[in-house]
Amino acid sequence: LGALRLPRLPLMLRRAASRLGIWQPRLQPLSPAGGVILGDVGGRDLQLHELSDIELAAVRTEFREKGAGVLLARGQRPGDEAGLRRAARAVGCGPLLETAKGPVQPYATRGRRGTPAAETPRGSDFWHQDNSYLAQPSRYTALYATGQVPADEGDTEFAHLASAWKAWPGDESLKTAVRGLMAWHCHAHNCGHPHPQHARGARRPPQRHGLVRRHPLTSVEALFLSPCYLKGPDVEPGESAQKASALIQELTAFASSAPFVFSHRWRPGDLLFWDNHLVMHRASTIHMSPDSVRVMFRLSFGD
Repeated sequence: LGALRLPRLPLMLRRAASRLGIWQPRLQPLSPAGGVILGDVGGRDLQLHELSDIELAAVRTEFREKGAGVLLARGQRPGDEAGLRRAARAVGCGPLLETAKGPVQPYATRGRRGTPAAETPRGSDFWHQDNSYLAQPSRYTALYATGQVPADEGDTEFAHLASAWKAWPGDESLKTAVRGLMAWHCHAHNCGHPHPQHARGARRPPQRHGLVRRHPLTSVEALFLSPCYLKGPDVEPGESAQKASALIQELTAFASSAPFVFSHRWRPGDLLFWDNHLVMHRASTIHMSPDSVRVMFRLSFGD
C-alpha cells in the first residue's frame, strides 16, 4: 500500500504547501526578448493539468503580470482533451474554438527545404497573429508537441509586439496617428504572395482592425500587425494611403527585428501557449528537411 501511494506523495505535499502559501509554481524567463517557462520541482517537470486551482491561479497571475506573451511547460502528459483544457487554465484561456477538425486539431507538417513547395510560402511561413482575418481573432493559441518532432529544426519564432510598440522611436504625435489607423485583414492575402489554395480569391470578407490594441486584462498597448493577413490600411487611395502603408512596413520591420524576436526549439511533450494580443509568430517548417515531419496538436481559444 505504501509503495502504491509513494508516487503521489510529492503532489500531495506540494498542494498542501501551496494551500498554506509556503510554495507556489514559478515562471522563469525563456529568453531576453520574451516568454516564460514553468519551473520544475527537484528536476521533475510540473504537470499543468495536475496543478490545483490555487496553483493555476498563481501561474495565471504571474504570467499576466510579466507580460511575457508565451508560456512553455516541458514534459507534459495531459492524456486527453480534458487534460489540455485544464492545463489551459494556467494562462486564463477562454472557450476552446471549434474548427473543421474539432477543438483539438492534429497538425502534421512535412519539411519543404529544396522542394518546389518551398518556392510558394504560405500562411504560417509569414509573421501573423492567429485568425486576425476574423471579426474576433483568436485570443490564445496552444501547440502540444507529440513524440514526433525534429531534434534540430522546425522551430517557432515569436516577436513581442508590446515591447516593440513601447520601444518604437516615433514621437508622440506619430504614435497618436498610429493608434488611429485601421487596417483590413484578409485570409487570402498571404503577405502579398499567390496562395495555391486561394487561386480564385478570398472566400471570406475582410475584417477591419486597429493597428494598436489594448490588452483586455492588463490594458497594455501592443501592435496588431499580422502581415500575413494585413492587406492594407483603411485609408482613401492616394498619398495618405501610401504614407500609411509605408508606416505599417516600418512598424513591421521594427517589431520583427532582433531585440524583440525569440525562437522556440521543440521537444516531445512541450506545451506552449501564446497570447495573440502580445506576440505574433511564424513557423520555420519551410526550411525543414523534406524527410522531417513535425506532429503537433493545436488549440485556439477565444476571449
